[in-house]
Amino acid sequence: MKEESTMNKSLMIAALAATAILAGCDKKEERAPASPVTSTAPPVTSVATPQSAPEIVSYTCDSGKTLTVEYFPENKATLKYEGSTHALAAASASSKRYLNDDIQWNRAAAGSKSTLSHMKAGTSGETIESCLEPASQH
Repeated sequence: MKEESTMNKSLMIAALAATAILAGCDKKEERAPASPVTSTAPPVTSVATPQSAPEIVSYTCDSGKTLTVEYFPENKATLKYEGSTHALAAASASSKRYLNDDIQWNRAAAGSKSTLSHMKAGTSGETIESCLEPASQH
């Protein structure tokens, strides 16, 4: 009889445990609604900065031709002469001398003559043009 009583208790405990487990499965878990995420971090600002507009200068050369140079803040320039466009890089920190493999542009102060010279191998570096920047442009 004792054995029967112990078995009944074990069955009863197992039945209660099963009922509790099943009752828990039947209920849907109630959760609090998610709150919006707030940040205390400062707003992100763009890392890229807009490029400044180039300074565009037109020169009148001794030959009567016109030469135009766009000077960019990144120490680069674009020189337009006789229908050709030449990308140039500053050769010094002062940004007064620009060059590529073919030509060199030495920028003088407004009112003084700037010079365009050959840079190609086999040339003597002779001046192609001497040009004047009108004083009112600079």
